[in-house]
Amino acid sequence: MKDVERHLFVEKSTDFSEYLPIFPLLLTILSRHYIKEERSKY
Repeated sequence: MKDVERHLFVEKSTDFSEYLPIFPLLLTILSRHYIKEERSKY
């Protein structure tokens, strides 16, 4: 059972590392959107 859990964990880790390059892009988009919202308030 432990081996299976470890295997699943490793698979999840590799999945995560595959999606990692997307995070900076998402952060950029979110921050730009937030800045726009802030500017529109004033």
